[in-house]
Amino acid sequence: MEDKNHPEKEATMPLLEHLDELRRRIIRSMIAVLLLFSTSVFFASEILEFLKTPVMEFLPQGKDLGFKDIVEPFMVTIKVSLLVSIIAAS
Repeated sequence: MEDKNHPEKEATMPLLEHLDELRRRIIRSMIAVLLLFSTSVFFASEILEFLKTPVMEFLPQGKDLGFKDIVEPFMVTIKVSLLVSIIAAS
């Protein structure tokens, strides 16, 4: 059994092993985010409906959220999917 009160008996890792461990954890985290992103893109419309429900009650009747650019709906979908995947992966 290892005595944790004596630091000279603790196993230490060299700097390169720490960096290797960090690299492996970052790669695993990125893989998890990419897998969750690919699934959250399919549910993006449901997520957007859930997020805009509280806002819709303050808009005039018959109004919807407006976009100023042709690419903006696509970018909102990508941003929401990425944010959901990062939160789920964390």
